Parts: sequence; C-alpha cells; structure tokens
Amino acid sequence: MKNDKEVVRLRQKAVSEGRKSLYLDIYVKGTRRYVFLRLYLLPDTSRANKEKNRETMRLANAVKAKRKKVDFLTKFIIKVCYLSAISVLFIQLYKYKF
Repeated sequence: MKNDKEVVRLRQKAVSEGRKSLYLDIYVKGTRRYVFLRLYLLPDTSRANKEKNRETMRLANAVKAKRKKVDFLTKFIIKVCYLSAISVLFIQLYKYKF
C-alpha cells in the first residue's frame, strides 16, 4: 500500500475581515504540531489583492519546502550518526577481542 501522506502540509484558517491565515501542519510519528507563518491571504476583491495573494502563497510554499528539507536532513543525519556510532563501537569491540 502506498503512503501518500505528507509530513508537512500548508493549511489555511479563516480570520477576521475575510482574511485567511496560513500555517504549517506537521505530523510526525503520531504527533501533530502547528507552525503559524504570520502570512495572510486577502479577499480576492481586486487585482492587487490577487497578485499579493499569489506572492504570499509563493513565499508560504517556499517556507514549507525548506521545512520539509530540514526535517528530512535532520532524520538522515540522526540515522547516519547512530549507525556511525554503532560501527565505531563494533570496530573497537572487534579490535579488543582479537
């Protein structure tokens, strides 16, 4: 079965005056965290608002991509460090025995 779930999702929450707040919904190992970006979408009432919303979404997606990259690298580095530590311990034990 294919796992299509994203670890980091960009979501919107309605706030006052028709604006929408953008936040990241991060779900890892059964734990959910929210990171509010302090970025807001304006109501699509004018061309200027639509352009501003496009720019805001570009920025929010860039933050999301960076967060995904940092989370991936953190997991990768932890695994590599853990495996390296086990390898070093095994080599030391092997040298000590023989």
